[in-house]
Amino acid sequence: MSLRTEQFEELIIRELGVFFSREVEFPLGCLVTITRAKVSDDLKYATVWLSVLPEKFTGTCLTIAGRAVREFQKNLFRKMATKFVPKITFKIDITEKKAEVVENLINQVKEDESNIN
Repeated sequence: MSLRTEQFEELIIRELGVFFSREVEFPLGCLVTITRAKVSDDLKYATVWLSVLPEKFTGTCLTIAGRAVREFQKNLFRKMATKFVPKITFKIDITEKKAEVVENLINQVKEDESNIN
């Protein structure tokens, strides 16, 4: 990965975070976090992973973010000195869910070991 793609990823995360906090209204009691971004080598496409808590708002938040992405891309285009802005797609980051499963398994093994001894 080149330095330029890394810089694009950082820029997208930073600017999208500001945009979400100022311009986008997610459901009350919902926390949306940008966990990471991946920009293609040709800088034409970007995937942004979101973490949504509680999970019941996942679909709603993806829809809201998807509707707001064009406005964000317009704002980003004004700030950047490039010919184009990457086309952004959103995905849900399930890393925390996987970590929770692993943590539960570890705790279960510890409990089983303590029951044996």
